[in-house]
Amino acid sequence: MKPLSLRWRLSLLVILVLIAGFAVIALVAYWEMDESMQRDARQTLAALMTAALGSPDESDSDAGIQAELESIVRATTRRESTRYRFWWDDQPARTGPVDSPETHEIFRQAMAAVEPPQVAQHIYCRVGRGKQAFGVVWARKTVRGRIFNVQVAYSNRYAYNEMREFRNIILILGGAVALATGIATSLVILAGLRPIGRTARIVANISARNMDRSHLDSLPVPGELKLFVQSLSDMLERLHLSMQAQRRFTADASHELRTPLAVAKSTLQAVRNRPRDAAEYEHAIDEVLLDLRRMERLVAQLLTLARLDNTPHIESPKTVRLDVVAAKAAAAETANLGAPERLALGTLAAVSVPGEEGLLTMMVGNLVRNALVHGPSGGTVTVSVEGDDGEVRLGVHDEGGAIPAGTIEKLFERFYRMDASRSCDTGGTGLGLALAREIARLHGGDVSLTSSPAGGTTFTVRLPRETPDTRT
Repeated sequence: MKPLSLRWRLSLLVILVLIAGFAVIALVAYWEMDESMQRDARQTLAALMTAALGSPDESDSDAGIQAELESIVRATTRRESTRYRFWWDDQPARTGPVDSPETHEIFRQAMAAVEPPQVAQHIYCRVGRGKQAFGVVWARKTVRGRIFNVQVAYSNRYAYNEMREFRNIILILGGAVALATGIATSLVILAGLRPIGRTARIVANISARNMDRSHLDSLPVPGELKLFVQSLSDMLERLHLSMQAQRRFTADASHELRTPLAVAKSTLQAVRNRPRDAAEYEHAIDEVLLDLRRMERLVAQLLTLARLDNTPHIESPKTVRLDVVAAKAAAAETANLGAPERLALGTLAAVSVPGEEGLLTMMVGNLVRNALVHGPSGGTVTVSVEGDDGEVRLGVHDEGGAIPAGTIEKLFERFYRMDASRSCDTGGTGLGLALAREIARLHGGDVSLTSSPAGGTTFTVRLPRETPDTRT
C-alpha cells in the first residue's frame, strides 16, 4: 500500500485535532446544557408549587380548589410534558391531564422514592431514565383542617429534544469546519512545499558536468527554507570543487605516468634503431630503470593517498618514538640522495606519539627529501623534535627562503610544482608534501610552512603527544 504523502498526513492530523477539539467542546456543552435544563425545570416546578400552595382559599369548596390548581398548572406548563395529581388524604386522587397507567406509574415511583413532605413544604425527586425521565415535585397544605396533596411531574422529553438539536448543530458545524480546515491546510501545505518541488527539479537536472551552485543561488524561496537551500547550495559547491580536484588529479596522474613511459619508450626505440656497443646498451638500460623507479615511486604514492583518503582514523595506533623515527628516516633519505653530509640533527627530545610508524617514517622522509631537493645546493637540512605536555613538534629546516606567501598553501596540493614546466629533473612527483599533510592529519595533527630569505624555510609538524588515554 502506497503511504500517504506528507501533505495529506498533516491535513488529516489537523482534521483529527479539530474533531477531537469539537468533541470535547460538544461534550462539555452537552453536560452544561443538560444541567441547565434540569435546573430550569426544577426551578419552574418549585415556582409552580409555591403558587399552587398559596392559591387555595379556606372558603372554596374541594372541587373549586382542585379546579383552581388545575388551571394554574395548565397555564404555566406544557400539556404534553406535564402530569399532575390532586387529592385529599381522605379522598381519591384526581389525575390529569391524561388519566393513564403511565401517569399512575410515574406518581407511584415518586411516592416510593421519597418520604411525604412536611405540611406547607414541597420535595423534589426524579423518576425514570433518559427521555422517559420526569422531575416530580410533591407538596402538602392544610386546608380547613384537612391535608391537601399536590403532585406535578414534568417530562425531560423537551430538554432532550433541545439537546438533540444542539448535538446535530455541533456535528454539522464541526464537520464542516474540520473539512474546510483540512482542505485549507492541504492547500497551504501544497503552496509551502512548492519551493521544495522546484528545488528538487533543479537538483534532479544537476550532473557531474554542470555541478554549479548558481542553479540554486537565484531560486526564490521563503525565509523558512533559505537555510535548507543554502546548505544544499554549499554542498553542491563542495561537490563541484571535489569533482574538479578529482579531474585535475586524474589528469595530473596521467601526465606524470605518461612522461616517464614516453621517455623509456623513446630510449628503447633509439637503442633499437642501430647496433650499439655494450656501454651504450648499459646506459640505455640505466635510463629506463630510472624512469621505471620514478613510475614505481609515483604508483606507490598514489596507492598511499588512496588508502589515506579511505581511512578516517588509525584503527590500532601504536606508541611511536618520533625522535627515533625522525633520525632514521632523515638519515635514510639523505643516503638515498647521496648527500648524507647535508643532514644536521638538532634537538631530538625523547617523545612518543600514537600512530603508525610506517606512515610517520614516510612523512619525515618526504619532508627531508623536499628540503634536500628544493633547498640551496649544498645547504644544510636540520631535523629537530621538541615536545611539551600535550604536543609534539617536528621541524625540518633548510637554508632556502624564496617561497612566496601566496604559494605556501598550494605546495600541499597534489601534483603542484612551483616550476610550471613540470620538469622531472629532480625526480619529484608533486605528491610528497600532500602525503605529508595527509599523514599528519590522520594522526590528529597538521603541517605548516614558514619561509623568509633571512630565516630560511621550515616545515613544522604538530602532533598530539601520547597520553595514558591514547596509549594502547
